[in-house]
Amino acid sequence: MKELPDKPSELIRLALGDLEKVEDSPMYEVDMNLWHTGLNGKFGICHVCLAGAVIASSLQHHNEDWVTPAHFNIPDKRKLIVIDHLRRGKLLEAATELNGISIKEKDSFIDAIEQNLLPENIVITYYEINKKFFKRDMNNLAFSLELLGL
Repeated sequence: MKELPDKPSELIRLALGDLEKVEDSPMYEVDMNLWHTGLNGKFGICHVCLAGAVIASSLQHHNEDWVTPAHFNIPDKRKLIVIDHLRRGKLLEAATELNGISIKEKDSFIDAIEQNLLPENIVITYYEINKKFFKRDMNNLAFSLELLGL
């Protein structure tokens, strides 16, 4: 099991890499409304969201298990929730959720929002509408965060 990074940009990069892995697997189907369903239905497919891809790949949970962030220690739980906030463009919510994981990252993230270096919310294309644009938007967000050292 991999340790999840503290920086939001690194969480995005990790999640996008894990998303690619589950997209390539016949055992998984991406559904941004479900964390990690475990085997579901007669075809035995596990449905995962962006954070669910991290649960499946980096956190190495088997596709048989129904798993949510509540199944993890507090830092990993919060990081999974941060990933979910980021994929929905909720930057202030993501920054606030970093509290308790990394005070430095949380304060820097909130400071960037308060100084108008980042907005509280941004538009991220829905994965279900256009996977390519979703990934582009998430990569652009990660790049913006990296420029600020986040």
